Amino acid sequence: MAIYEGFAIIEVYSKAYLVPEELLAVVDPTDDAAIGNELVVKANNQLVISDQLKEAKELIEKVSNFEDEAFAEQLATINNLKAEMQAQITAMYEMQAKMMAEMQAKIKLYEHELLIMRSDLTAFEYRNGLTVNFMNIHKGDNAPIQQPIIIHQKLIYLDEDLPRLKDLYDEHAGSLEVAIKHSPALLEHICPTNKGITFLKMRNSAGSFELNNTVMEFVRDTMPNEVGVLVRNGENTWLTWLDSEDISLSEDSFTSKSSDEETSLSLVQSRYYLFNLIMGLIERNEILQLDHVPTNMFFRPRYYLVEC
Repeated sequence: MAIYEGFAIIEVYSKAYLVPEELLAVVDPTDDAAIGNELVVKANNQLVISDQLKEAKELIEKVSNFEDEAFAEQLATINNLKAEMQAQITAMYEMQAKMMAEMQAKIKLYEHELLIMRSDLTAFEYRNGLTVNFMNIHKGDNAPIQQPIIIHQKLIYLDEDLPRLKDLYDEHAGSLEVAIKHSPALLEHICPTNKGITFLKMRNSAGSFELNNTVMEFVRDTMPNEVGVLVRNGENTWLTWLDSEDISLSEDSFTSKSSDEETSLSLVQSRYYLFNLIMGLIERNEILQLDHVPTNMFFRPRYYLVEC
């Protein structure tokens, strides 16, 4: 600032201004120093507070994440406890897996034993004629006792054979039993031996044969799709129908496929029940007779569990 007579030149922000003398006021120079000092102090205080605020924010971030040194000892203890707990949890799951495997093995064993027991019970019923009722179609003399029994290993589907053999029986017989009774030719086709057994089935799901007569209507609509057993012994003929839940046969049951290693459980059970049915007929000497005891292909020794 330059002072002249009557005015002064004042430089503010690189610009010069003329200020009249009457607008000028005399200021003690010591006041400027005090103000400057105060400004410096305030600026320093602001910097200190800014640094403290920054430190406080950084600290709260560490605290929120448990990264402060104050938590180090507690975190180490917690991590050790976590490791111990995880080891205990792993051991518990391993124990659970072992126990589950043992229980599953027991359940599988019990299910197998129960299946065997149920199968043996059903076979016992078939062997003793408790669940089978044979209808006598023809009566007469039996075949010679020394004559072997022929089991025809072919399943006859009536809905396929009856239409082809319509000239061999009375189409208005009303039922298969009546048709067989009055048609020796139909009987001979179904069981072509005077001492043998033939297996029948009402319908083949793969077939689409139609014939409008009372016998076919009986086969299609009246009877469930069960397996029948026709027995011939000399002049005697018997027929029965078996429970479809016990006996299940198909066109592959007597073919080479039936000897595969992957033979189904239902086929094995069906063979077992049919064998016991036939054995029972021979043992009771009612419908079939032989001069010797046939081989029991399903025989297995009995084992008993003794609890110690």
